[in-house]
Amino acid sequence: MAATKQPYMHLVVQLPSGQGIEPGGWRWPTTSKAAFLDEDVYIKAARLAEQAKLDGLFIADSPAITMDISHQPPHHGLDPIVLMALMAKATERLGLIPTLSTSLNEPYTIARMLRSLDVVSKGRMGWNVVTTNSQEASLITSPVFWTTLTSTPAPSKCGKPCCGCGAVGRKGP
Repeated sequence: MAATKQPYMHLVVQLPSGQGIEPGGWRWPTTSKAAFLDEDVYIKAARLAEQAKLDGLFIADSPAITMDISHQPPHHGLDPIVLMALMAKATERLGLIPTLSTSLNEPYTIARMLRSLDVVSKGRMGWNVVTTNSQEASLITSPVFWTTLTSTPAPSKCGKPCCGCGAVGRKGP
């Protein structure tokens, strides 16, 4: 008789910013307003997650600021791959799951970043695969992405769509 595997659940924590997922967390008197830019905050969170016997730590990411930063700090201050590499060196068994957009990164670049994280973490890497369709991101990306998103040519400084003048997607003079 074959042994049956017992079902189990993987527990993963999400850390969107140095203040946690609470939107008003940055207002607490003892909280650093710049925690979203402090790599030590993320390393501490990874160590705490590992001590709590969680299976992984997930960092969401966005290529653009999509919230009103006059009322809250950005959720994505540092690159998830860099943070995950730091966390890998500070932990031994915690799974590390960064977000990478397939819309904004070339396949080779994604493969190289994830391979590097896999090696540095000794096989503890995961990947939150996303596509990006925000208008904010389209203003900082390639003309191909802009055209795909809006079905109209990307604006440029000289008025010619995608002419290579270096001003694609920017507004202003």
